[in-house]
Amino acid sequence: MLSIIEKVLLLQDVEILRSVSTEHLGYIAQITDEFECNEGEIIYQEGDAANAMYVVIRGEVRIHRGNQDVMTAGPKSAFGIWALFDEEERVVSATCTSSCRLLCLTKDDFHDVLADHSDITRSVLSAMAKRLRSLISRVSLSGNHTT
Repeated sequence: MLSIIEKVLLLQDVEILRSVSTEHLGYIAQITDEFECNEGEIIYQEGDAANAMYVVIRGEVRIHRGNQDVMTAGPKSAFGIWALFDEEERVVSATCTSSCRLLCLTKDDFHDVLADHSDITRSVLSAMAKRLRSLISRVSLSGNHTT
């Protein structure tokens, strides 16, 4: 089992949590759970209810849509992040490609922490806004082709 400090170190690398203070990450770390899964085990499938975010502690997880790979999440990588923010179903599947140890943060627990700690909420909203601006900028740049 990871200590709270080790969990905080993992969580500080999650994009939407980077601007959350170490102290506040400690609150989030306390509500996370660790679990093991085996090679080939499905963590979630496309169309499932999106109810948690995961961080890989050990192993690799294939994120895919049908047979098409979207990404591979290795140690310290987070996936399923947007599940914390909306009620939409999963748009991809996540399958362990090796024996894995994962950290799980459920949407309900995360919302409880946000409700109790407005500083965390502000930090997360700021990080989401930065991420959206970055995505919009990339889309705008890719749409400006010159001949």
